[in-house]
Amino acid sequence: MIEGINGISPPQLTDYSRYLTATRLLPVRVRRKASAPLLISRREGWSECPNRLLIIGQETNGWSHNSPQRRIRLSSLDHFCRSECGIEEMLKAYVNFDFARSYSHRNSAFWRAFRHLEDQVADTATIAMWTNLFKVDVGGSVLRRCDKKTLSLLRQAQAGLLAAEVQALAPTMVVFFSGPTYDQQIHHEFPDCKLEQLWLDLPMREAAKVSSCLLPRRSFRIYHPNYLQRSRRWMLLDRLASYIRQFSD
Repeated sequence: MIEGINGISPPQLTDYSRYLTATRLLPVRVRRKASAPLLISRREGWSECPNRLLIIGQETNGWSHNSPQRRIRLSSLDHFCRSECGIEEMLKAYVNFDFARSYSHRNSAFWRAFRHLEDQVADTATIAMWTNLFKVDVGGSVLRRCDKKTLSLLRQAQAGLLAAEVQALAPTMVVFFSGPTYDQQIHHEFPDCKLEQLWLDLPMREAAKVSSCLLPRRSFRIYHPNYLQRSRRWMLLDRLASYIRQFSD
C-alpha cells in the first residue's frame, strides 16, 4: 500500500518541500526552459523486498504531468514552482508512468536494461526503482544545453536531494546508468564518493565501483544503455549482473 499525499508516498516529503522552495528562488528564465522535475514515489513492495535495486540515470528527455480533471498541466519547472499542488502532481506522474509499462518507448535501451538487471542481479526476489542525477532536463541535456551559471543554479537547487532519496529508500544495490561524462555530477551529489576501476581488463570509464558512506557497498557506474547498444557493449550488463550476484557484503 502507498501512503502519503493522497495515497502517494515519496521517500522524504520534507526534502521535496525544500526543493520546491529552492526552485522558486531560481530565475524565471531558468525555470521556463527546464522540464518539470522527476519526483519519485516508493514502489509497492519495495521495503519488504530483500534485494532492492535503484537505477540512477542521467536525466529525463522531457518530463511533465497533465491532469485534465483538475485542469492542471505541469510541463516546465516554472509550472511546478507556481502550482499549489506541484509536488503532489509530480508524484502522481511518477506513479502513473509505472516504469514505462504503458510508455510508447517501453522497449528503449534504457528500459530494457532496467528490466534486465531487475531480472538478473540476484537469485531471489528483486525489485527495481529509478531516479536520475538531474531532477530536470533542459532540451534533453543539462550538461550540453546549460551554461556554467545555469548548471550551477540547478545543482544548488537540488543539492542533497538525491542523497536523501537514497537514504530514505535504503536500496541494497545502486547502478548508475550515467557513463563517465556524468561522473562530476555523481561527485556533486555524493561529495565523499570514490570511483575505482571495477575490472582489470576494462578502463574505469567503462565500468566503475562507486564508494560513498551514503551508498550501499554494491554501487556501480556503467555506460548509459543507449551507448551500450550503439557501441555493441550490451554484454557488459550481463557481466555486471553476474558480478553483483557474486559480490559479498
